[in-house]
Amino acid sequence: MLKSRQIIFLSVLGLFFGLIYVRNSSLAISEQEVDNLYQDAVKNSKVVSYKYSYQVFKDNIYLFEQQYQNLVKNKQLDVSNITFEQWLQQNNYGAFPDGTVYDYNKPKSLMRSQEDNAVKFEKDVQKGDIIIEGGTSSSGPFIGHVAIATTNNIVLEMTGGSDWYKGILDNNNQFLVKDWLRGEDGSPRHINNWLRIYRLKDQDIASKAATWGDWRFYSSTHGWIKDRHIRYLINTQLRVFDPNYCSKLVYQAYYYSSGSLPVLKPAPIGGQGVVVPSLLPNWFNYQINNIGTY
Repeated sequence: MLKSRQIIFLSVLGLFFGLIYVRNSSLAISEQEVDNLYQDAVKNSKVVSYKYSYQVFKDNIYLFEQQYQNLVKNKQLDVSNITFEQWLQQNNYGAFPDGTVYDYNKPKSLMRSQEDNAVKFEKDVQKGDIIIEGGTSSSGPFIGHVAIATTNNIVLEMTGGSDWYKGILDNNNQFLVKDWLRGEDGSPRHINNWLRIYRLKDQDIASKAATWGDWRFYSSTHGWIKDRHIRYLINTQLRVFDPNYCSKLVYQAYYYSSGSLPVLKPAPIGGQGVVVPSLLPNWFNYQINNIGTY
């Protein structure tokens, strides 16, 4: 049953993100293949060449291929259903919506720099902000991660984990921002990776999304004690609350809290789709701004 469910899900991903190249599962992608991928990404406006240089793209591609191969090795992805190129395109080549990316082979290794970024992040983040994390991840099939600030100092997320493809029970979590950043009180550490804060210009809508998200995905009384228990699993049902995953949760918080306002683009096929973390801002009809990078 699990195997068939995996195949169905991955086949659906192929439907949504298109069939592009066919390739075997061997490692060591050639430089010519990297060059072809880069040219396609630039041509299709997925990356911006002056924001995402070829050298950085090449560095990242080898890292992303390792992540893909680990997913295949652990039987979390099936190469017969989704190739490396399809998975890479699905994840927007690791780029943010504006075509910017960071060299993930050069991590923010200086603890002092990380702590400075964490302190600045804590000062800047506001209720309703969307937090997008760049870089490779072992917590799901995507490049990156998304969370929402439900207050000025609390983050709500579907945390994910290495068993994401099986489904992870009770995976919705709230953490104090300070703990979420630094990997304390049960949270993975996030400040190691590049973080971006995106903020809707209409702060009334953003505040309502945060309040609704807290109510629907954590506590029906808006208390600190969790009485909502959501399973992590990726599917294409954008109107289903449980199971859920990181970017879908944030999408739903904005979609359902905004009533009849066209804040978000509708799902492409009858309430179905996959919300890729790095591309979540592209779902918005209303103005959404990048506040900062940390």
